[in-house]
Amino acid sequence: MRDIKPRPVPDFMWDEPLSVKVFQNNIEAWCCKIEKLIAERKKESVHFQHIQNFLRISHDNAVVVCDRLVSDGVLGPYDMATERYPVLNEV
Repeated sequence: MRDIKPRPVPDFMWDEPLSVKVFQNNIEAWCCKIEKLIAERKKESVHFQHIQNFLRISHDNAVVVCDRLVSDGVLGPYDMATERYPVLNEV
């Protein structure tokens, strides 16, 4: 039987600033995907769950993406009654 040794983990995997930078890049990419989807389908509002499912991301990440889109002026404030974000302007 072979002696299996664990592989060393590269240092960059534990480098917090890099992981934060990668996460920021992901947020930008996710926001672009949602903006493109809104433009293609000429949406007037977007359901939170649809954003999460479309991007295949966690609930927490979807909240970050939606917050970014709201702060960028793409989406309006979340409507708790309909669980949707209104689209403010043409993307």
